[in-house]
Amino acid sequence: MLYKMKYKLYVTILLSVLSVIIFYFVYRNILEGTLRNLPKDYFVEEKIEVELPVIEQGKFIPKIFHRTHKTKEIIKLFKDVEYKIKKLHPSYQILNYDSDDVINFIKENYSERILKAYLSIDDKYGAAKADFFRYLLIYIKGGVYLDIKSGPVKNIDKLLEKAKNKMIVSRDAPIFGWFWPILFPYGENIQWAVIAPKGHPVIKELIIQTMTHIEYDYSKEKNFYGNYGTLCLAGPIPYTIITNKKENREKIYYLFLNHNRYLKKYLTNYTQKRKQANKLGASHYTYEKKNIINEYNI
Repeated sequence: MLYKMKYKLYVTILLSVLSVIIFYFVYRNILEGTLRNLPKDYFVEEKIEVELPVIEQGKFIPKIFHRTHKTKEIIKLFKDVEYKIKKLHPSYQILNYDSDDVINFIKENYSERILKAYLSIDDKYGAAKADFFRYLLIYIKGGVYLDIKSGPVKNIDKLLEKAKNKMIVSRDAPIFGWFWPILFPYGENIQWAVIAPKGHPVIKELIIQTMTHIEYDYSKEKNFYGNYGTLCLAGPIPYTIITNKKENREKIYYLFLNHNRYLKKYLTNYTQKRKQANKLGASHYTYEKKNIINEYNI
């Protein structure tokens, strides 16, 4: 009798905890209206026409690590992460880009229309700028783009060799994404590491999708704002949708079919470093109800 009572108590506690978790996600993501205010399905289906440089797809992923942040001072804050990269990958090139470097890169490689689209992203949304730039960068140069706080766990030579001329994509979680279990029940695809040969067609599609969202929002809706807007403009939401598309599967080397082969076996985030950078005003997000897209003549 006592055993049955304990069993019922444990079940009741478990169900109560699960109910609270479900209610939290439903309230935060649906009833609160934060996601409902974004474009339909969080993803604009009708893509615009964008003229991009003609880049022949590379036959392999070049041994280059790309890293960016808005100032060289913040980049220097992560010098120990760069040291880890150098120690494990002595034959790789490491390229760092601050805000001026990013603008110069876009000027040299893309049209004025794309430069204006990039500049239309409010400076308070550093993550959205970085999201767009990583696609523009990898499309032209190829290689391994890493968020400034991210670095290697082990050498990735064998991983790049296995991928050959395919884009490498991995999931962040085996079961649930960290905040949208309904939208991506099997987890979001990792976007803090974008790895591909130059001229890859999926990277090209990501650029066009981002341009679509920027021009769509500028001309019509004004719906991209706040943290959720950042995730939807060029971040993990469009990245996950596009890299999961059936027609793109032959172009991608996936790592999420076997949990032991997740990208985090090779690369990781250094959370403490991110906290230190945020204290210096390096946070990517803004909590203001402010449109991401500024008034530029696109």
